[in-house]
Amino acid sequence: LVHGALDYDWDFVALCGPLFFITGALLATGRAPLRLGREYAWVAVVVLVAWAGLYSIAAPRVAAARVNDSFAQLDRGDVEQAARTAKSAHSLNPLSIAPLEAWAAAEEADGKIARARELYVEAVDLQPLNWAAWYELGRFDCEVLGDEDAARRELGRAHELDPHNDAILQALPACTA
Repeated sequence: LVHGALDYDWDFVALCGPLFFITGALLATGRAPLRLGREYAWVAVVVLVAWAGLYSIAAPRVAAARVNDSFAQLDRGDVEQAARTAKSAHSLNPLSIAPLEAWAAAEEADGKIARARELYVEAVDLQPLNWAAWYELGRFDCEVLGDEDAARRELGRAHELDPHNDAILQALPACTA
């Protein structure tokens, strides 16, 4: 509910906001200024709404950059930093599975296999209709844990959600061989 309320088409605001501001300023011209007195509550509300708007625009972008940084740190072998960066990305955008997948990859690289699987399962729980979450969990179960039955179920679910995806179609036979 909160995500839906904040997930607004900000292009509309960017395009029409200046127009409405100028229109309001022109309509207010020639009127006596209003005295607000000590009603600072409205100022606090405006500041809070503006902050929330800016945060909702910036947080997903910063989180995506941190996910990329986490994978780059993994490539350099800095596993602990990669996990911290991915965890930070998850705190910025808790509704995305990308930070969880980066965090799980870092835990997997650090040898914390049980924690990595928990994070992949958390990604599936977060977005159960996202084929990518099921695919990553199935890939993990197949390649890392060797649990072919679980991998077949998870990759099968990914295939149900995206039946034309080549990556899933290639992973299914590899796990059942």
